[in-house]
Amino acid sequence: MVFRVCRAVVIVSLLLLVSGLAFAQSPRRLTFGTTVSATLARADEHWYSLYVEEAGRITVQTGGNTDTYMEAYDYFSPMGGGPIAEDDDDGEGYNARISLSVEAGRTYYFKVRGYSESETGPYQVWASLTTVTALPFNRVLSGNLIDGDEHWYSVRASQSGWLIVQTTGETDTLLRAYDSGYEFLDSDDDSGEGLNALIEISVEAGKTYLFRVTAYDEIGRYGIQANFEAPSSEDRNITRGTAIQIMGGDAIPISFRSGSSSRWYYCTIPSPNVILTVQTRGNTDTLLSLYDAQFNEIASDDDSGEDLNASISRTLSPGTVYIEVKLYGGGSGRTTLHASLYAEIR
Repeated sequence: MVFRVCRAVVIVSLLLLVSGLAFAQSPRRLTFGTTVSATLARADEHWYSLYVEEAGRITVQTGGNTDTYMEAYDYFSPMGGGPIAEDDDDGEGYNARISLSVEAGRTYYFKVRGYSESETGPYQVWASLTTVTALPFNRVLSGNLIDGDEHWYSVRASQSGWLIVQTTGETDTLLRAYDSGYEFLDSDDDSGEGLNALIEISVEAGKTYLFRVTAYDEIGRYGIQANFEAPSSEDRNITRGTAIQIMGGDAIPISFRSGSSSRWYYCTIPSPNVILTVQTRGNTDTLLSLYDAQFNEIASDDDSGEDLNASISRTLSPGTVYIEVKLYGGGSGRTTLHASLYAEIR
């Protein structure tokens, strides 16, 4: 009798599991510009699918008074697997909001649940697509920001140098810069004229950079433009591919412009057991990093030198090493890089 009861419990549990999976395996379809309404019961999980025809930046968010939690997946995973993004309260109030860079011709999945198992109630969910607009050099493009808008632009650098992107107009704008993988590089609020934003970054030839424009606390029209400046003789080594040689006994003055982060140098170690010492001297807070020929980090330092200066000393094998010099907090300033080579006494 006990066996039959246990078997019945197992069968009921399996039926509940299968029925739950059947529900989970039928995600409701989301389309751009359409709002879907639903109600969360206790411990509910609602799945949605979103097909993306063109590459860009998508935003999926919830609305209403229910405290929601959202997870994003690039494959359907009702039985587990890690999300590619998740969010609690980035939306309005206690609503969730996720933004993702997406590829064309793919389906993405979103799971919505209450913040806690006891959270229940109605909510809405919708999706929007932001395309990335190519921003040409020396030409102003116009945009119009409404509440919650974010506009994306891309700039491709044909050569290494300085990329200056700025907004114009009367709208108080925020500007953020990213690499092609949407890794954050820099941000600015009011460095441009009036309430406009301006970012100046060092760029490498053949690479694409992305810029995101949002409004600080208002809506309105704005302009955006990109300009390029070739590096001067004193800042041509802004990428490791353009590193310039430094030798023992050299003292090289370095001038950092606003938004620039690195100067690159290389040194040839002539024989075994040679001690290389590199250090900065000046009134600027600097960072030093030392790399081998494959750009694996050997050492890094912030303030081991005098005051806020950096200093590294290492015994090295024959070959080429690379030295990267940066400012601690970005911005602008001047320093001098000194190098010395000594044979280790044994």
